[in-house]
Amino acid sequence: MTEPVSADAIREDIRASLRRLRRLGDAGRIVMAEDCWNTDWHDSRVAIEIAAAALERADTAMLWMHTLHHPDGGCPPIPD
Repeated sequence: MTEPVSADAIREDIRASLRRLRRLGDAGRIVMAEDCWNTDWHDSRVAIEIAAAALERADTAMLWMHTLHHPDGGCPPIPD
C-alpha cells in the first residue's frame, strides 16, 4: 500500500475510515472487548458515535490544509 503524501490524501483516508466504521456499526459487527483494562468503553454504540465524531472533526480540520511540495519538486514518502 502506498503511503499518502498529502494532507488531502490523508483526509480521504479518514473519510473512508469513517464510512467503513459506520457500515460495520450499522451491521452490528462491532462489539467491545470485555477486558479489565477497558474501563470506559462498554457500549459499542456510544464508542462508535465518539469515534465517528472524532473522525468527522479531523475531516473538518483538514479541509483547509495544503501540502507543500518537497524542495526537490517531488513528493517523497513520509518517513516514520
